Amino acid sequence: MPFIIIIKRMESKMKKYIYIAMLPLLQLCLSSQQSYAEGGRPEESAKNTCVITYGFKPWGIVKNSVNEIIKQGYYWTPAVGSGNGIGDVDCRNMPDLGFLDNLTGASLDQAIKDLEEQNSKNKEQDNRLDQNEQKDLDQDGRLDGHDKDITEIKDKNKEQDDRLDGHDRDISDIKDKNKEQDDRLEGHDKDIKDINDNAVFYDRDENGKKTGNVTLDAGTGDPVGLGNVADGKDKHDATNVGQLQGALDGLGGGAKVNPDGSITPPTYEVGGKEYDNVASAIDAQNKLGVQYVPDENGKPTNHVILKGDGSGEAVRLSNVADGIAPGDAANVRQVNKAKQEAFAYTDYKVDALREETNRRFDSLSNEVDELRDEARSGIAMSNAFAAMRFDDNPGRGTLAMAMGGFKSTTAMAMGLGYTTDDGVYRFNAGLARSFNGGDMSWNGGMSWSF
Repeated sequence: MPFIIIIKRMESKMKKYIYIAMLPLLQLCLSSQQSYAEGGRPEESAKNTCVITYGFKPWGIVKNSVNEIIKQGYYWTPAVGSGNGIGDVDCRNMPDLGFLDNLTGASLDQAIKDLEEQNSKNKEQDNRLDQNEQKDLDQDGRLDGHDKDITEIKDKNKEQDDRLDGHDRDISDIKDKNKEQDDRLEGHDKDIKDINDNAVFYDRDENGKKTGNVTLDAGTGDPVGLGNVADGKDKHDATNVGQLQGALDGLGGGAKVNPDGSITPPTYEVGGKEYDNVASAIDAQNKLGVQYVPDENGKPTNHVILKGDGSGEAVRLSNVADGIAPGDAANVRQVNKAKQEAFAYTDYKVDALREETNRRFDSLSNEVDELRDEARSGIAMSNAFAAMRFDDNPGRGTLAMAMGGFKSTTAMAMGLGYTTDDGVYRFNAGLARSFNGGDMSWNGGMSWSF
């Protein structure tokens, strides 16, 4: 049988399709109940007889395991190996082929059942293979997705590492800036300490308020000197040593200001006796009466001393006119006037010196306060600037605000930053204002990455 021979030679993958194609042929063999004689007419009962067809034409019969040809001249398939025949040709029977020996209906049913089971088994295996192939495809898709995710994670890690490196550099720069500011602050503290140690301040009462007095104190409790004092002009101006020496020169008698600051009082000789003040000298002069004052050699000079009668009573020289020329005598009125003028002038100069000193100390104190406030405001604003952060991501703009403080001073800073879409250029600018004193500062910058 050509079809059965082909079935035996097919691989398992194709057998199920060939088996299905052979089922009508096998069923035809089972259902045939008649044989054919020459001309195709039924001749006898076809028990144990199978009609073999080629296409839809009768080809031959198998009866009791013996093949018979139906008609001469029919086409004989080359699959059997007989070629075309025009005479009586004996067909090969099933036993000769070694297949379907003693073929009966029950054995064919079992063969068909086996074929159906094999076909079902093949379908199940095909489904399992298809499932395995789909599982492979799903796993390949997942692996491709994992590879893509791993690549993206690696790229993200590299980007974050670069950002962290930038943060590390920013932190290092901030630390360096803080150290620089600390050094400057230490310098300011030293300057303020020097000012506190060297400057002169107003005396304060028990409530800490300034009084109208200034006490010069070097911290040792000893008096201190005030040098390079200008000549006082107003009544409240301070008087310097030069002016005081002028006043002492007016008293005569060698009165002067010594290098150590002490004052040598005047010395007047009246009747051979020295007096260290104008009053005692004049008193002695009055007691002695009018006489020449001898020099160191006892010789009379052009001076006259009034000694009186020696009774101890004062000798009065009355009705003495006001002296006009340098050699004229001065009466008591002139002397008192001169004394008053000298004391008044001295008081005037001392007061003027004190007021000028107070004014200058006030001005210096105000300048020191302003310097301290400006320094603290500047430090607070610098701290506020340092606290601002700008986004470095390309195409991003940033509005940053920050607070800063130093001691009792606080400041606020606000700034804008922008990074171009290609990330090459970065621009930022800021403005800061101190809440103490209203001082303001600004900054601006641009960076170029290459």
